[in-house]
Amino acid sequence: YVAKHGFRRPVLFANTRPSQLGLRVPPPRDKEGVPFTYTTVAELVGPFRPIQVIDTATQLTTEYTLKEWVEYLETPAKDRTRVLNVITLEFSQTPLRTLVTEPK
Repeated sequence: YVAKHGFRRPVLFANTRPSQLGLRVPPPRDKEGVPFTYTTVAELVGPFRPIQVIDTATQLTTEYTLKEWVEYLETPAKDRTRVLNVITLEFSQTPLRTLVTEPK
């Protein structure tokens, strides 16, 4: 469909399990009921892993550690002084790789 018509609007896969798309993501909670959070990602990838962070207003990049990024995300939006974004997080050589696969 995308090859024929292009990708002009978002596609919503309502009532579709990730596995139906060939995608694997961590469950919201583990077997002990502990939630999967930003902190979980930092623990699995490494809290001191450097990542490139983009300030959306200026489009300038800076480097944060994953721990600093988690602290930013856990700050209530009303208390943030900037809107920041991360484009990518390389985790293929970390324990997180066993929990996530890209869609097929």
